Amino acid sequence: MNNKIQGITLIALVITIIVLLILAGVTINLTLGEGGIFSKAQIAAKNYTNAQERELAELTEFEGKIDDRINNITLRINDTKGLKNFAEKVNSGDTFEGETIVLQGDIDLNEELNWTPIGSIDHPFAGTFDGKGHKIMNLNITTDEEYQGLFGCNTGTIKNVGIESGTLKVGPRSGGIVGRNTGIIESCYNKADITCENCWESGIGGVVGNTLDGSLVSKCFNEGNINSDAKGEASGAGGVVGYAEGKKNVVIQFCYNIGNVTVKQIGSVSNMRAGGIVNGGPGLVDSCYNRGVIMLEGGYKANAAVGGIATMSFQDISCIKNCYNSGTITRWWFDFRLGEWRCRKLLLARRIGGMVVWSNL
Repeated sequence: MNNKIQGITLIALVITIIVLLILAGVTINLTLGEGGIFSKAQIAAKNYTNAQERELAELTEFEGKIDDRINNITLRINDTKGLKNFAEKVNSGDTFEGETIVLQGDIDLNEELNWTPIGSIDHPFAGTFDGKGHKIMNLNITTDEEYQGLFGCNTGTIKNVGIESGTLKVGPRSGGIVGRNTGIIESCYNKADITCENCWESGIGGVVGNTLDGSLVSKCFNEGNINSDAKGEASGAGGVVGYAEGKKNVVIQFCYNIGNVTVKQIGSVSNMRAGGIVNGGPGLVDSCYNRGVIMLEGGYKANAAVGGIATMSFQDISCIKNCYNSGTITRWWFDFRLGEWRCRKLLLARRIGGMVVWSNL
């Protein structure tokens, strides 16, 4: 605004000078013609404005570099290409430990038909990824491999980013934001539908697949539908966290789920579980709620459990507080004696609970 005012003032001054020159006897051609005084004044005004704009751009760039140095920002990502390049660096062994990556805007992955997650079990992401409140659209993954999501494996911090849309057809230990987490996941969300058609072990979750000892999942929510076809030793799903393996030192707080969670038996399975917030028994679940429909289908000759908040709780390990469930909790199983499917709903069976199922608190 100041540049425009200065430009107008300069032009007004030039016009005044032109009038005075004409009054003094200077010709119109010399004053207004091509290469005349007025033309040169216009060029001078334009050059002045351009110089001011360049100075402002250089100052903004300088301030950005200072901000990057203060906050240890290593990389700013603006588009799909930048996000892919970042993923390739992490998957090649650059963990970005002690460094910060910032997302500068929303990113649409509609041209990425099968996204390769950022970080793997051998090369996890160890830095800080700050989405700055931006979102990822059209996150699509199709694979039977485990550790799938926007990120594959994380030992650092992922915050302020959401999965706005997409479809994930993945293997176990997968989630919308990250597959495997031993770090911090904060202020993240998922709205993509996630399916594990061959979930032979562990679980899938809306935000996090598996979270382990020493990890934190805070201020996160899921709105996507979570479906797991269970078989094998142990399989399940959770609205926010697919499975909490660390138990005592895992914290899940200020989270909610409104997506439907369904675990369906498709083969021989020893344990199958579905939880509104988490499958498993973490150290602390605090101030969380579920409004999604949580359903278990099958579980014949298996330890089967379905809970509105969690599926397990252990004395001297687990604490569940300030939580509530308003979603429907259902278990279907096939009664071979009668040759028909039967259904039990909330609190009508020993292994169906509104808050938590297995407990020895």
